[in-house]
Amino acid sequence: MTRAPPLDLDLFEPVYTGAEGVWTDDTLDWIAYASHESSVAFAGTLADRLRATWTDPDDWSWVPWWDQPAK
Repeated sequence: MTRAPPLDLDLFEPVYTGAEGVWTDDTLDWIAYASHESSVAFAGTLADRLRATWTDPDDWSWVPWWDQPAK
């Protein structure tokens, strides 16, 4: 399988209108998704890279309301 060159961030200009937003490249190896309900999700190689570089990705992940600590 041939890998595409990395995405040139100078050319990446995502636009979010407040509705659902989806971004990817020609390879479809990664995806970023923004919800109108204020959530953002990443998948594919983008998610792999974020997990590898963020110091504590669990602090950024979604937790169901029933698993939230009591306030």
